[in-house]
Amino acid sequence: METGDIRRRLVRAGGHRTGLLEAGHPDLPTVVLIHDGAYGTDAALCWEGVIAELSADHHVLAPDLIGWGATDKLCYFDRSPYDYRLEHIAAVCDALAPDEPVFFAGSSFGAELVVRGVAEPRWGWRARAAVAIAGTGGRLFRTPGGIEQLSDYTPSPQAAARLTGFLVTSVEGMDKHVRRRFENSLAPGHWESLRALHLRNPAVERTRPPTTGPTRCGAAPPPSCSWRAPTTRSWTPGGRRRWPNSARPSRPRWCPGRTSQTSSTRRTWPG
Repeated sequence: METGDIRRRLVRAGGHRTGLLEAGHPDLPTVVLIHDGAYGTDAALCWEGVIAELSADHHVLAPDLIGWGATDKLCYFDRSPYDYRLEHIAAVCDALAPDEPVFFAGSSFGAELVVRGVAEPRWGWRARAAVAIAGTGGRLFRTPGGIEQLSDYTPSPQAAARLTGFLVTSVEGMDKHVRRRFENSLAPGHWESLRALHLRNPAVERTRPPTTGPTRCGAAPPPSCSWRAPTTRSWTPGGRRRWPNSARPSRPRWCPGRTSQTSSTRRTWPG
């Protein structure tokens, strides 16, 4: 496979039909890119701006999560929405990068998956290093009603533009991105599988399945993990903002269970 050559693949991982993008030679160190959780996103919409560059010295895997893109559309009502996706990502790694630990990078919802996956051995992730960008919801997580606005989506070009506007500073010049988000949101089962989590049986009083996050930040002093970019060149999703190598933080730290940040909390890339 030549540098910059991005292939779309369908594989079977953990019993699920899985769509993904792959680039770079398989003998190179593997980096797995995990996309955000907004309606209409997928691996390509979130990460295609940096895959070619990373593939110069890495084997890049960017899977569509369960419910998005070309991956199976399903929803478990009796499980946390994190659990089966964490298992699925581990299965993708076992299928396509079985021999060595890999680098992980996640954006927004993908960042939350990365933090949970590398902090909890039970998920079977073999991590060499990890980057979590913006955490679940990014700036919307800190805005009253932000997550609710992100979840309030009925497919239309106007709704896709509004949703994108929640995620970036400005949608100016992003007409193609907005159109792709809208078209992605029409994929059979995508909207339904995400919206299904809002269904409630009116005859039964039932709480949501518990979401068990990393517990290492509890009473015991939490371990620190070194943040290290998966390439010697600085990069961000979408390629819109780059650190000069001289300005990149040398050893920022993060603690499992807390949202880790890169150079800024302000997001300037889609998703």
